Order: sequence, then structure tokens, then C-alpha cells
Amino acid sequence: MSPPPLKLERSSLLRLRVLQPHNLHEDHLLQDALEELETAVVVCGGEAVLAAALERPNALPFIVSIVCKPVFEDLLNDIVLSWDKTAYAWSPENLSWRILAALSRAAFFLQAPRTDEEERKLREHHQLVTAAQQLLSTLPKLTFASLPTEPDTSPLEETFDFGIALKQTQRDRKNARKRAQQQRKAESEVRIDDAVFVALGFDPPTSKEAADEISSHLLVRCHNALEGLMTYFWTSAPKDLLKNIYIPTEQTQVVSTGDVLDSAALTSGVDITVVDEVPAAFPAVQPMRAALYFDSAEGFGSWKILVGQRATGDLREAKRKSPDFYDIFVKKIKELSNGHFSDDNQKRLTSPNTLIPIYEAKMTRDTRLIYQKDVVPEIETKLERQVIRIFGIKTHTQMDKRLWDSVGHQLSRRGREYTKRCAYRKPHSSAPGETSFLPGEWPFEGEQAREREESAATEKTAPEVEPSKEDLEEMHALLVLDKYVSLSQAFLNSIMADQEVTHVFQVSPYEQEIIEHDHSCYVLGRSGTGKTTTMLFKMLGIENSWQQLQQSEADATGLTRPRQLFVTQSRVLADKVEEYFVKLLEFLHFASANGTSDALRELLGRRQVREEAGLVDRDEAIDWREDLPARFSELQDNHFPMFITFDKLSSLLEADMKTTIVAKREEAEITSPTTPGMPNPLDGVGGGTSEYMLQRRTAFVSFDVFKDEYWPYFPQPLTKGIDPALVFSEFMGVIKGSEKTLEDGSEKTWLSLSEYMKLSARSQATFASRRKEIYRLFQAYIRARRERGDYDAADRTHAILREMREYGVSGKKLDFLYVDEVQDNLLIDAMLLRMICVNPEGLFWAGDTAQTISVGSSFRFNDLKAFLHRIEESAVTAAQSSNLQQKAARQPRSFQLTTNFRSHGGIVHQGNAPLVIRTQGPLMPA
Repeated sequence: MSPPPLKLERSSLLRLRVLQPHNLHEDHLLQDALEELETAVVVCGGEAVLAAALERPNALPFIVSIVCKPVFEDLLNDIVLSWDKTAYAWSPENLSWRILAALSRAAFFLQAPRTDEEERKLREHHQLVTAAQQLLSTLPKLTFASLPTEPDTSPLEETFDFGIALKQTQRDRKNARKRAQQQRKAESEVRIDDAVFVALGFDPPTSKEAADEISSHLLVRCHNALEGLMTYFWTSAPKDLLKNIYIPTEQTQVVSTGDVLDSAALTSGVDITVVDEVPAAFPAVQPMRAALYFDSAEGFGSWKILVGQRATGDLREAKRKSPDFYDIFVKKIKELSNGHFSDDNQKRLTSPNTLIPIYEAKMTRDTRLIYQKDVVPEIETKLERQVIRIFGIKTHTQMDKRLWDSVGHQLSRRGREYTKRCAYRKPHSSAPGETSFLPGEWPFEGEQAREREESAATEKTAPEVEPSKEDLEEMHALLVLDKYVSLSQAFLNSIMADQEVTHVFQVSPYEQEIIEHDHSCYVLGRSGTGKTTTMLFKMLGIENSWQQLQQSEADATGLTRPRQLFVTQSRVLADKVEEYFVKLLEFLHFASANGTSDALRELLGRRQVREEAGLVDRDEAIDWREDLPARFSELQDNHFPMFITFDKLSSLLEADMKTTIVAKREEAEITSPTTPGMPNPLDGVGGGTSEYMLQRRTAFVSFDVFKDEYWPYFPQPLTKGIDPALVFSEFMGVIKGSEKTLEDGSEKTWLSLSEYMKLSARSQATFASRRKEIYRLFQAYIRARRERGDYDAADRTHAILREMREYGVSGKKLDFLYVDEVQDNLLIDAMLLRMICVNPEGLFWAGDTAQTISVGSSFRFNDLKAFLHRIEESAVTAAQSSNLQQKAARQPRSFQLTTNFRSHGGIVHQGNAPLVIRTQGPLMPA
């Protein structure tokens, strides 16, 4: 029986037990705390309780979701009654507004299943609260100039009612200019972008009365949003998820998939480890609705501007050579962003029968801005919206109408719906005339839009213009290779400061879908199709989302930094990717009022340490990434996001081993001597700790070592006519690195001859007819490796997996894992990577089965998918058999990227040349 609730005084309100989550592990303790909370609402009032909840991270949504109906109604009534009725009484520090802002953020960033209607409403609430705070703070300060009824007859004369015009004195003119300057200054100091009003459905105010009316409407809408959010958390929000986020789980047995993984738990027992803490970095930071969205620059309107690389270069050049010309260019772009499409701003450059017109806007006597009205999806609103895409700035002599006709025709092949949306015009209700328009909007259809675009090429369009070879190359560069960035304040600041920064560019709708995908995925594509770009933008979005939360309010202070790790086989690639990521972070912080963030300083500092080491061969340097700790367990949150090779990751994990490989080998030699002539599973593993392995780099069997120091000494009848690269791949990828080597709980690290012979000829077809010969070669390799004391990549991974099964993973696990060029790894490497990631829905596997960097892999993407699926299933089964809580991870989605963003038109043309020869005539004269 629960003890009676405590009697409370106002002075003791902040000591409510419900605000001490570390003391709420047991159900009866939580029930006692709720009874105390009910008494507090009666004694002290709902406002006081909610004010106290605001002081504890994540407490407010949890309390609203868990109270009984009468208490909820009391809380709702108390906070609604305290709502500010006028903008002049409103303040962002008022309790009711702080509660609205906190609930809006919590709902927006909560990663929970909900209906499309709930998703839409919560997104609208968040956008409303964010924009309303800016408007309510600024609207009362706006000044509105009164319009003169009649124009002045002369700047030097003052006309009186009786018709006598007197000249103004010099002092009068000076005072008039001073008053005008002061008025302009006052108007410039307090200004709101028109796009903010348009986004909320208002026309920009032209008087104080109109501003007051907007404020009143905003307060009513925000009042309704507060009621809606309170009701959402009480009726629809997942209470268990909110409880897990709020109450730490040191005393509860919640198992993570990563902790029950041994050899995929396929046939052996499962190692279950209790999680010490709920990973706080997800799911709150995972959504990227706003993390990669940039507001338009100051003074720009509701039309989003996308600027190509060439146009960016033109603006930079204009700024350097002639600031006056630069100001003219920016002014013209600003007019277009506000929807002013006058005759000078929108002159058709293409012929009348081109379905997608390209326009020119006059800037100076000889310069023209070349642009198109395009339609693109928006990350932050899930809408398709009209935008202005700027191709460049040209002179009369540089404008080739044939090229732009070809561009317009190529764009029209995206289909009738796209053509219709590009041509759509939405008149501006508050702007007179026929030259001012707002951008059109349509719901984004996702996969349907992709299918529509892929099938659009078969539709009948306008007669095709036959472009020249040069035009084809130029068109390919404009429409495929060129990267377009949003014209934001950060973009303009970088040009004004004359700094070359790397911008977050506009990606295709399909790439956006990958970036926004909120659980694990597989991405398959050839080199140059954007796999690494989608990885980096996803990492950037999560990192920036976390930093935005850190900078917003105190209720985000309990959120730890997400541990994101990018893994590849190539050191050069890892360095290049990190360098690009740092440049993207620099762009994000370029316009930040807080200056360079701690995260960026950490990354820049670590890179500087490596650069000061001098020019080295990254693939040969033993001390590569010496800026990192020696052990995986010593990694701190400030080391992330991290970009390393699988080899370096393995060395960090090896350094944490509680028993070394050398010790195992010595123990095996003493307790289990092998039969002469038979390989010992532990022989030749070599190394031991990572330091020992690094000191004996020559003991590692790479393909070059295998080819030069092993292959020539194998029996010639077995090696004749066989490629050593294929044999090495068979050894590492199939016999030693395949899934079946993990199924048995024994210490063996390779397949027996009988197991190897039973493998499917379809799945492992390389040596399907010569497996006995290949296995004899493998036995010769094992004997030679044992005599030399060498070890290979499969030995290392098996040794680390054994240690993890016995002792678990030392240190804090990863929240998000990104594996690039996954085809360069062994299948058992995927098992190791999965075991160090605590989040089953934070995995990103990208690769290209037509390309490998590392000889030795024998890889199929379907094998990886099936393997990881069995791992997740076995983990859930193991958890359930032990009566532990385990949520089944959602099935990872597969994506395939096909557009090559590196190919040049000339390369494509040369690739098609043999087909042209074969189809247009014989190779030899008849």
C-alpha cells in the first residue's frame, strides 16, 4: 500500500520527488511521486508545478503525459488562464510562452511513430512558435512612415496655403535631411523579412493597426497550439518512450542489440550484457527537418534562390573587381526573390516552343542574369516549391540561344506535371499589377515523384533540338555536374569576406530521401553517384541538430553528443572525407552569432596536429591518427564525429583486450598441442596487442606480401593458371571471413574442407569446380603462415570478436555508424562493426560491388543484408528468452543511386562510340 502523499508548501515545490528521476526506478516510487504531484497541483497550483518542471530536462513532456485526467485538466486550465492576451503584455520569459516553446521543441524532435496528420500538425506548431517569437518581439517596435498626399513641388521650396512659395533656409534643409536620416535609421534597425509574414499567411503590415492585428491573430494561434501540444502529450505521445528518456535506467535491465551479439547468435549461446545507461544522443537529434535548412539572406523574399557554382564565381569576381556591380547584381537577385517579374526581370531567352523557358534579367547595359523557375522539394516542409535557379551572369556575346534551347528541352523531359508546375503563377494578393507573384507549393510525393521523373523521358515533348558536342558537354555540366546552393546570409557573408568556403549544396529528391531516412539503410551505387555525399550530409545534419539543441534552452543540457563514426579501408579517403566535413562545418558556423563552435575547434585542432607532422605516406605511416587515444575505451564525446580506417579502429579495440592474442597462443601451445602437420587455429595470429602488431608490420599478410612471399613457394601444380588475387580473396572472404566461420562456438577461424565443399556453387562461384585444389593451397598457406609467425585481417577480426564475446565492448559504444566502400571488408568485419554500435537504427552501409580497394574481399551485398538481418533477429530472440526488454529494429531500407555526378559529357560520348560504330556501319569495308 502506498504511503499517503506528502503535504506541500509553495517553498518546497522544487523538491518534488517527480523531479528527481534517479529516484523513480521502481513502480511504487513513481506512484508515490505522482500522488505527491497531484497534491502539489491542488496546494500550489498548476502554474507552479509546470514552472518547476521546466527546470528539469525532459520533465515537462513526461509529467504532462503521465498524470491522470483531472490533474491534466487542472494543469491545462491554469496555464490557459495565464496566457498573454496582447502583444504588449507578451514576453518570451512569460511562463505560458516558455511552456509552449518547450513542448513545441520536444514534440518536433521526438522520434516516435505518428500519423501523417499528427506529423503535419506538430511541424506546423514548431514553425509557428519559431516565427511567432520573432514577430511578437519586433512588431511593437516597427515604425510606419506616413505617405504624403501630394508630391513636393521642390526640394528647395516650402509652399504655404495662401499660395506663396518661400525658399527653405540652409538650416531647414539640414534639419530635414537629419530627420530623414534618423527615420531611415530607425526603420532599418527594426525590420522583419517579408518571407516571415508570408510563411504564416499574413501580408506584411503597412500600418501600426495592421501590425497589432497580426499580433492578436498570432497570440490566438499560439494559444490553440499550446492546447494542441498539451493534448498531444497526454493522449498520443508514447508514454514508455518519454519515461525512458526522462528516467535513467541504471537499475533496470534494458538490453541493446549490440550487447547480445556474438556470432550472430545463430547457433551458439548469446552473451547478454546490461546497459549502464540509455544512449541520450538519439533519437532526439536524429530528425533533420531543420538542421540542413538555411533561411534566406536579409532583405530577400519568399522565392528561394539556388545559385550554381558558375554564378557563385561570377558574384565573387564582381565583388573583387567592382563592388558597385556586385551591389547591382545582388539587388536584381533580391527583386526576383520578392517575386518582382517585370519585363526587365523576366525576358524569355529560349524560343517560344521550348516548354521550360530560360529567362534573362537585365542588370547593366551589357550584363544579364540567366535563370530558370524550377520546382524542388524542401527538407523542412515536405513540400515541392517553386524556386529560382541561377545559372550564371553573361554578357550579350556569351549568350548562346541554341544552348539554352537545348537546356530547356532537356528539362522538359522531366514530364508534363513538372512542366506545368514550373509555369504556374500565383499572384501576390497585396501587390497590385501583374508582375508580382508568390512561389507555388505542392505536397511532395516522395517515391511517386521519383517514378514519375524516371518515366517522363518516354512522354512526347516538344521537337528535340539537336545540340552540338560542345553544347552537350556544357549542358551536362549545367544540369548534372554543377552544384547549387541556397542563397543564405552565410553565403553572402562568405562572398563579402572573400572567403572560399564549402557550401551545403542542393541534392536530388532521392538523395534527400536517403539523408532524411530515420533508420538504418543500405546504399548501393557506382563511384561518383553520391554515396559519400549522402553520408556526410546525414552526419552533418545530426551534428548540427545536436548543436542547435545545445544552444536553444536549458532543457537540452542533458543530451550527450552523438557518437558518429565514419569507417573506410583507405586512409586517404578517410582524410579527404574528414577535410570536406570540416569545411561544411565551417560553412554552418560562418554566420553564427556564437562564432566558431567547440566542435569545430576540436576537429580543426586534431587536423592541425596531423598536418604539423609533415608530408607522409598515409597508407604507410605507423602513427597515423596519433591525435587519438590508444584505446577505444579512452575515446571521449569530443573526439566525434570521427573519420578513421577499419585498420585503425581495430587497433583501438585491440588495445582494450583483457587477454592478448599472444597470451592465448602461449596458453594454447601449452594446454592443446596440435597434431603434427595440422594447422592450429591460434597459430600465426601473431601480434597480440595493437602496439605489438604495429611494431611487427611486416608480420601482417597483405595481398602484396601474399603474392611476393607466399605464392612463389606454393606447389606449382596447384598455382598454375590461377590468379593469386582471386585465391587470396577466396582465402580471406570465403574460407576465413564468411558467416559460417562464426556459427560454431569453438575457437576455429576457418571452414573445414567438408564445410567449404558444401557451399552453394551459385553464391560462391569463383572456384566452384576446383575447391579441393584451393583448399590444399589454403592448408599450405596456413602452414607457411604459422612458420613465419604472421597474421592476416581475418585472424585479427576473429580475435577481437572472441574478446568481445567474453568480456564485452570496453568503453562507450557508438550512436551512429557509417561504413563507406563496405565491399572492401570481410563479412565478419560487419559483425565487429555492428557490435560496437548501440543503436540498431543508426547504421549506414554504402558500397559498390563493381569496385574494391582491398584485394581479399569476396563480397555480395545480399550476403551482408541477410547476415545483419539474422543478427538483429537473434538478438531480439535472445533478449526475450532472458525476459529482457528489446525493441525489434525496423527493417533497413535499400537505396540505389544511379546518376554519376563525376562523368563528363566527353567520357559518356567516348563510351558510346563503339555502339555507334556497330550500329551505323560495318567495322571493315565489304
